[in-house]
Amino acid sequence: MAKDLSPADDLLFKLIFGSQHSKRVLKHLLNSILAPTGTPIEEIEIENTEIVPEIFNGRGVRLDVRAKAEDGRLCDIEIQKANEGDMWERSMYYWASLCSRHLDKSQGFGLLKKTICINLLEFDITKNGENKDKFWSIYHVTEDSTGERYGKDLFEIHFLEMKKVHGVQKDCPITWWIEFLNNPLSDNIKEIVKFEPIIGEAVDMFNTVSK
Repeated sequence: MAKDLSPADDLLFKLIFGSQHSKRVLKHLLNSILAPTGTPIEEIEIENTEIVPEIFNGRGVRLDVRAKAEDGRLCDIEIQKANEGDMWERSMYYWASLCSRHLDKSQGFGLLKKTICINLLEFDITKNGENKDKFWSIYHVTEDSTGERYGKDLFEIHFLEMKKVHGVQKDCPITWWIEFLNNPLSDNIKEIVKFEPIIGEAVDMFNTVSK
């Protein structure tokens, strides 16, 4: 049965990365994305993925995987198989919905922490000029003429276009996870498991939940 299923399927993705038994696997996935350009996550708390609207007739959000780091950063990870033509808008809306959950009514705005949305896509969305094989794009809010980051650098959105990844790079852990999402039973994954046992934990979870 496992051969007919994929960890990129919405439900399996949530079971593998979003359950309370998934913390080690999820932390490794997050750090493969966040550590190369920022601060690694030491500990995470997996949170409820449903965000209900605060206004009557407002639109609610059900995220794929939602986690909070020990330093207060909020992370949303989305897996999207089909291009419905609204990924830019959808990711912005998810970011705003998640960001608004940082503070209780009694807390000041100065306590706001960074909100990060990570989109794992099975389709292409960016153009990236002549660099057509660039699979990883990271967006921040910057001043137009100077490039200065907005305030405390509270905004970050990642797009990882998995079809653009050609082969596994030993020094790039996110390519290991993309290989896992594409083909968790591949020979490449069997080789990766030999030096990174956390990928093996994800394979075991995939085999379990796919039954």
